[in-house]
Amino acid sequence: MTRNLGACLISAFCISNSQAAGFAVLEQTVRGLGVAYAGATAGGEDISTIFYNPAGLSEYTGTEIISGGHLVLSNTRFDATGSSDILNRPLGANESVTLNEQTLIPNLYFATDLMGPFRLGMGVTVPFGLGTRFSADWQGRYEAIDSELQSLDINPVISYKVNDKFSLGFGVSAQYVDVELSRAIDFGTLCFAQFGAAPCSGLSLAPQGADGKVELTGNGWNWGYNAGLLFKPLENLRIGLAYRSEIHHKISGKAEFQVPANAEIFKASGAFKDTSITAESYVPANFSFGISFRANPRLTLLFDLTWTEWKRVNKLSVQYDNPSQPPTSLTFAFKNTTRASVGWIYDINQTLSIRSGFTFDESPVKDSRTRTFQVPDSDRYWLATGLNYHPYSNVTFNFSYAHIFLNDAAIDREDVYGHSIQGRFESQIDLFSAELRFSF
Repeated sequence: MTRNLGACLISAFCISNSQAAGFAVLEQTVRGLGVAYAGATAGGEDISTIFYNPAGLSEYTGTEIISGGHLVLSNTRFDATGSSDILNRPLGANESVTLNEQTLIPNLYFATDLMGPFRLGMGVTVPFGLGTRFSADWQGRYEAIDSELQSLDINPVISYKVNDKFSLGFGVSAQYVDVELSRAIDFGTLCFAQFGAAPCSGLSLAPQGADGKVELTGNGWNWGYNAGLLFKPLENLRIGLAYRSEIHHKISGKAEFQVPANAEIFKASGAFKDTSITAESYVPANFSFGISFRANPRLTLLFDLTWTEWKRVNKLSVQYDNPSQPPTSLTFAFKNTTRASVGWIYDINQTLSIRSGFTFDESPVKDSRTRTFQVPDSDRYWLATGLNYHPYSNVTFNFSYAHIFLNDAAIDREDVYGHSIQGRFESQIDLFSAELRFSF
């Protein structure tokens, strides 16, 4: 049971209510959000192509800065449909829990001419993250109370225009992650499992009757890369291919335990004591294909398809400096996924354009028996629209809005204590975005 508990601690990388499948964040460009990121791999419509396909940077000239932000409003409801502990009693006081989260996601891009056919750019983005904060007595408290993942990606790139039809791009990502996870510990159930009901009842150590708490925090840097190709067979047609590598994160931090007085017996073995930790995990690689086709002087049609290697993130592991706390691992049974986007842009005049798009984003979670409270994910559908206003030759404003529909996410399994967990998550997300583009 102690070994299983440790396995739960490392799941801080997987936090519910992220905007994209798994724990990814797609919001790297405001202009791109307006078309649900269709055409992003085909060079996009501005220098945010640094993130999606660095080869697309060759399509722009001069020096340019883009600064934008996304306000994310998420609403999630969990309804228990039969969760119980090992004594077949209801698991927690609340049959339903509602979360309303507000998050701001910024991004910043810079690009300039380097020499001849070369362009230089830099992107600062948030590729993974968000978090949840539940009450201390909710039914999933033994898996998650407070969970947070923050990330920062610094991505310098260089593009090379081979000729009028081909461009290449390459970049390096220095990525930082900061993790916090807390959860309750059911010392009553641990006691029943190790010593039996009679002695534990005498110590007032009944299931759900002697809860402790553990909090895991840590952070770390590592690096990856991105590369891309842009092909223009026709003046009005762009085709892009791009790849972002996986990143192997090594996190250093600490685990802090709270143990109630009547459960101090569990510390006799040396376990459940504050200790330093190191954790390891991957963020997934992805491969993208995109098309941008200017059907007429005013209308542009867009398409994108992205494959993400979520299976590579399947295993998370942690090492405790405390030798009495054994190394642990946790498997999510993720599957690889695809995301498909279609969109259009219509130029009303030289200063104003409108856009819209749709995305189907497949979840890496296989089914209700592998779904966890850390990743109550499901397939999602994006509907997006946006407005581009270009009042001056060197200034552009972009505004976008998207609504994300998520399929209901059922859970039907046992947690690390043998509690039966049955319930369903219902979620929806709204995104409001704005950015300023300035060239000189």
